[in-house]
Amino acid sequence: MKKLCLVLAALFVGGCAHAPAQSANTKEETVRAERDFSPAHAKEVIVKGKTTEKEILAKIGTPNSIKRRAVGVTTGPAQVWNYWTTPPMQAVAQGGPQPITRLTVIFDDKGVVHDYSGANTSVVIQ
Repeated sequence: MKKLCLVLAALFVGGCAHAPAQSANTKEETVRAERDFSPAHAKEVIVKGKTTEKEILAKIGTPNSIKRRAVGVTTGPAQVWNYWTTPPMQAVAQGGPQPITRLTVIFDDKGVVHDYSGANTSVVIQ
């Protein structure tokens, strides 16, 4: 009887151990892949001195990186948000020139766009 209970317990625990349908990171990666932060789109949605952080989040999405001003420093940009694309893994495996897009958005102390720059470029993968 003990052996039967152990076998049933093992089957029960093993049946509960499965991969989740979709993790939050996968959803975020999908959203990031669909973002448009090309220079043309940035020019349409960003107005220097007017567009806010919230508007950028709504229109472009979460940045790949955020750099904040150091504590105690009162000059320079309050935040710098960076966006970039990376080539798909299949393209990386093939090598050669691969297109990438980057966007940098600089915010002032009030959370309003001070400046931005973007470019469509390419990298050579060997």
